[in-house]
Amino acid sequence: MRGVHLQLCLNLSSAEPLKEIPPLLRAYNPPQYPLLRTLLLRTLLLITTLTMAPKKISFGVLFLPSYQALDAVGPIDLITMGSSTFAGQFGSDEIKALAPEITWHYISSSYPSVMKASSGPGTVPTTSLADCPKLDYLLLPGAPPDITYLTKEEIEFLVQKAEEVDALLTVCTGSLILSQTGLLKGVKACTNKGSLGNLAAKGKVPKGVLWMRDRRWVVDGKYWSSSGITAGMDLAVQWIRRVVGEEMWQWVTETAEYSPIEMGLT
Repeated sequence: MRGVHLQLCLNLSSAEPLKEIPPLLRAYNPPQYPLLRTLLLRTLLLITTLTMAPKKISFGVLFLPSYQALDAVGPIDLITMGSSTFAGQFGSDEIKALAPEITWHYISSSYPSVMKASSGPGTVPTTSLADCPKLDYLLLPGAPPDITYLTKEEIEFLVQKAEEVDALLTVCTGSLILSQTGLLKGVKACTNKGSLGNLAAKGKVPKGVLWMRDRRWVVDGKYWSSSGITAGMDLAVQWIRRVVGEEMWQWVTETAEYSPIEMGLT
């Protein structure tokens, strides 16, 4: 026991994480003390996790004119709940240790002018297309698809960022708009079902995209898409589940009192 105690006497003033569980502790498994060994292991792993620096994530949102407010606000709020900004303050020690540090970049071609939403307050952009920093993830909220045409600069931006990011997420009609870039050719994608039906009636459904009409969200490689408006929140909690982890997903959905609809496709 003295050897185990010495192994646990860590210098907590150091930010250097443990490389592995001490061999002596791993080997200490007498049948008469199974609960003690479990407690020691859990304590050691918790100390290791708490001394590790949080993962840093750069998350961009491209705002287009008259973007649907909930397409952006819903996913931003839920994902932020799973970050150091929210979970890092209000979660348990275990949850705090899981929370990544997320930096949001609100991007607009009209920077620095306020970008008006479909309702409610608009968004003040934090960066232009040209000055947008390197991103890990990019979110594209929906906007009226029949009047939203990407500019050459916006298309070039999206194509460039699609190469750079780990995933490009679209909400509602965001996928219809993204299809203008050609990035979704041969890709399974969801979109607002009503908008897709209206375009079909006019013979204007974007071709080359494998539209999933019976799903609320779909993940196809680095392209994550959801159907109409509220489905964007289902997609957001799936991002938490896959990127941050099951424990954070459960904590966020319970804290938000939100019950996601599991109608996705991967």
